[in-house]
Amino acid sequence: MRSNMTDAGRYKLICRLQEAEGYEAYAALDIETSLRQEVLLNVYTGQDVIRRMVALHYGMDGRMCPDYCRIYTEDGRFTVAFVLHKGRPFAAVFPQKGGPEEALRQAYAQTLLHAVLENAAMPPELLRAMLREENLVVQEKEKRIYLNAVIPPVAEGADGRAVTLALSPLVERVLGRKWSATDEQIDWMDHLAQGRFESVSALYSAWRELLPVMEEDLKKGRLLSCVFRFLKRCGRRWWTKHKQARAQKRRAAEQNA
Repeated sequence: MRSNMTDAGRYKLICRLQEAEGYEAYAALDIETSLRQEVLLNVYTGQDVIRRMVALHYGMDGRMCPDYCRIYTEDGRFTVAFVLHKGRPFAAVFPQKGGPEEALRQAYAQTLLHAVLENAAMPPELLRAMLREENLVVQEKEKRIYLNAVIPPVAEGADGRAVTLALSPLVERVLGRKWSATDEQIDWMDHLAQGRFESVSALYSAWRELLPVMEEDLKKGRLLSCVFRFLKRCGRRWWTKHKQARAQKRRAAEQNA
């Protein structure tokens, strides 16, 4: 944008967050509000991009997305404004190795899943686009994960299962697959990664059933039972892979006969 002001002077641009073909995202200041709230502006340009994104945002309101602010057009651009959340980058709080202790991970996972549930009424194409690592920020004092709605142009044609599949790697980073995890937690994460949850609400319902099992296991904290459970799980996986390998060899032998 040529000027640092947009929407007839309502928003003062602070910095550009992302840029792609037919798209720019900005952090901006809403100078018409008493709190001078920071907002996130998704700016779409080009007829094809605007046509797609207008259709996906049609009817958007605060019930579909609590962070939604408003839509406006200006100088041939279509812009959607959302609340901008500040915090530490997701990758900094949840590195590939190390990170928070188990109890804290469960608390963070609850806030992530609840944030997704709050936005579950959005078109799945938009919600899936939000579920990228760079869109997540962590407010450590509140022990919460927030979603920012940086949404580059997307194609139409997604469903609830596509949303849960996009969520899977983020949940894996938050919870991890520690050897001491319960069988129920591993099964739940496997189901999520395999796309067995058809909607966010189904996923969240299964999570709420899992949560007391995980909390009770943390309270017990019995090392020997955790070790035994882990070894049994390893044994089951080895036996499953062994049977699959034998079946593949048998099929190959039948085809070559």
